[in-house]
Amino acid sequence: MKTVLLWGGGSQARIIESMIEEEHKDFKVQNIFDPLINVPTFNTNVSFSNKLEDLIKIISNVSYFIMCIGSSGYARYRIHDILKKYNLISLPIISENAFIDKSVCFGEGIQVMPSAVIHKFINIGNQCIFNTNSTVDHECLIGNGVHIMPGATVAGRVQISDFVTIGSNATILPDLKIGEGAFIGAGSVIVQDVIPYSVMTGVPGKYQKRNKLIYDNTILKSLETI
Repeated sequence: MKTVLLWGGGSQARIIESMIEEEHKDFKVQNIFDPLINVPTFNTNVSFSNKLEDLIKIISNVSYFIMCIGSSGYARYRIHDILKKYNLISLPIISENAFIDKSVCFGEGIQVMPSAVIHKFINIGNQCIFNTNSTVDHECLIGNGVHIMPGATVAGRVQISDFVTIGSNATILPDLKIGEGAFIGAGSVIVQDVIPYSVMTGVPGKYQKRNKLIYDNTILKSLETI
């Protein structure tokens, strides 16, 4: 049995644990780790810890990991790089009910939920999440730590930079560029290029404020020294 660490103890971990049990029966979730909470937000029989001093022991007992931080592509990507130094393998999770064309090239740690469609000639970075019923059309370039939320539509030849979040039911029109760290609000329709770290909402999408990539940097710095 191949053992897995889930990093994160919230809803994403609950979903991933269930998907592994149902669709990846040769893998077993051995540990859940989340330094930001005291207990998981769901009932589980998996061993849980939030103490950094436990992490080396946990890492020594698993071969694979999955980043279960849906809210921060930046954190997924940074922690992914740290765990890779310990020779752990970032496990992809792709629903049996999703469609990914054979021409798609994707990086490590991809998570693709049921009914997501990723069409032809798309390049995808590390630690990206494609949620239920999301659609990415042909010839898109997608960076690291991107999250495409449920029902979102990305049209052809769109370039999405690192750490972008596309909100539920949002639409990105063809040939646009979405800058690093941008957040596209739910239901928005983006009709022009988006500058980095923009929060965009509305139809058509308009700039609201600067987005911040928030995660506990104290924890990230501590991880880099374990």
